[in-house]
Amino acid sequence: MQKAIIIVFISLLSLSFATGADSIPRINLHHGDNEVVIKIANKSSTDYHSLYIDMNDQAFPDGILVIADDKMLRATAKGKSDDGIVVKITVDEKLSPGVFNIPLTLKDKAGHSWSYKVEAVLQTRLFFVYALMPNYPNPFNSETKIKYSLANEKEQRTHLVIFGLLGQTIRTLVDTKQAKGIYDAHWDGKDSFGNSVPSGVYFYRLSSGGFTESRKMTFLR
Repeated sequence: MQKAIIIVFISLLSLSFATGADSIPRINLHHGDNEVVIKIANKSSTDYHSLYIDMNDQAFPDGILVIADDKMLRATAKGKSDDGIVVKITVDEKLSPGVFNIPLTLKDKAGHSWSYKVEAVLQTRLFFVYALMPNYPNPFNSETKIKYSLANEKEQRTHLVIFGLLGQTIRTLVDTKQAKGIYDAHWDGKDSFGNSVPSGVYFYRLSSGGFTESRKMTFLR
């Protein structure tokens, strides 16, 4: 579940946000469940008690469901709430990425009410695969970049190694645990001792989890 925290400022007559007066806070959403924690920073000289998020009569965008817990907060004058109100935002898997305005209303038992909105950006879900891309540039004479992607859910020991034509290890570029994502490494045409290698054909091999793939490149001095 994705989690974000918004701190709202309340005053006697108006409400503004931690991102600046009259600005609209922005959060990033993903398909599925997201969690926003609303915390109160009271800049006025009035104590507010029993502050809560009123979910009645709110018109949310199609495909977005918003549920706030029933917790009530206290914000003393010139003070902050110790806790926050948890708002769960569920986004339908079929909803296309875009920017949506989510209305929320803050109230208290004394009848005060503040209306505001949150700008929510629904991002495209990324699906990672195991892949070792061709290095660029190739051939190269000073430095080349090797990009690769991993799909493992948990961190796995990942190796990216440069080999010679006879299978000898020239240089290890990556030897660490990595989670899924897109990475890149650079090779400057030097071996493990910092010496420049001769011009010729070399191989680079990626291994992570059960995945292994090799590619060929050419170094020109």
